[in-house]
Amino acid sequence: MPQSAVAPTAYLERHESVPPLKPALASINAARAYMGGPSRSKFYADILPLLDTVKFGNRNFVVVMSMDRLIEARRSKPVDTP
Repeated sequence: MPQSAVAPTAYLERHESVPPLKPALASINAARAYMGGPSRSKFYADILPLLDTVKFGNRNFVVVMSMDRLIEARRSKPVDTP
């Protein structure tokens, strides 16, 4: 008997307060999109060495928190205008 794709009502009621999870890992293509869509060569040469990666089998994933840290570190500060 195949399992239903719909979660049981009791599960939903007990876990309504749990916020949706943010993915911890992103594929290389998803990471490129997340970082603004640089070319593959630019991403591999200049951006990927600055990020944390995880390898599962023959797949490489980028840690999303490392992308967030890099974005925050490179963010330009607003200029105070008189």
